[in-house]
Amino acid sequence: MRTQIALALATTLLFSGHILADDKEASWIHISGTSTYDWYGQKGSGTFFSLGGKPNVAYGYLVERKNIQTNKFEYYHVFVKLSACKSGYGYLISNDMQGNFLEQSQFVRFGPTVTDALATVACETWDQTTQKVSLENDSSAWNKVATAERSGDEFALNVRTFKKSKYKDKPALTSLYRIHDKNKNTYDYGIYSILQSDCQRGFGTIRDLKFDNTLVASLDVSLRGQSVISSIADALCKSI
Repeated sequence: MRTQIALALATTLLFSGHILADDKEASWIHISGTSTYDWYGQKGSGTFFSLGGKPNVAYGYLVERKNIQTNKFEYYHVFVKLSACKSGYGYLISNDMQGNFLEQSQFVRFGPTVTDALATVACETWDQTTQKVSLENDSSAWNKVATAERSGDEFALNVRTFKKSKYKDKPALTSLYRIHDKNKNTYDYGIYSILQSDCQRGFGTIRDLKFDNTLVASLDVSLRGQSVISSIADALCKSI
């Protein structure tokens, strides 16, 4: 899992060169913010990017990050794969001005984090260029399946991402998950996967994966247990 930073103040303002009627003079449009930083996108900077030698498979724009306390600024490009816009989750990739890789962070489209907001704007800007909707915003897609008794943390599965898959060539069930840390007010994302044979026998191992299927953790579980992970496994097994 990768802990996402703070809550975003997301907007749906786009950067494909279209002038906003209510702010014709602005070059930078506020996308998101925390108590420490504000993120802006440069109007008209939306463009296609190449990845792995394949042209025009990603879309992004130029970002300005302002340190609120020091009033210092940083500039870099962010972009996402077009396939991630369609699936609703993936990686937000950051490059410097010379095109050198800086970092990548997991995002969920329409989500509440800063990373989510930056990626969502890239996808919506791409939609504007194609005049097509790559993915509808469906807030009902998240199904809360458990709440931690002491911390109050909430665990949810995204029903739109339930699917049959493979784990090491064995039939499995997978789903995108979200954990809301109520104390820090942050969100974690990942993929849960459990073998269909484990669902059938009522116990086994649920695996926590990154979006690129890298294994984060393996947790033994009983579907009839009283733990949070038992509730998650049971909901996943009943998904299909």
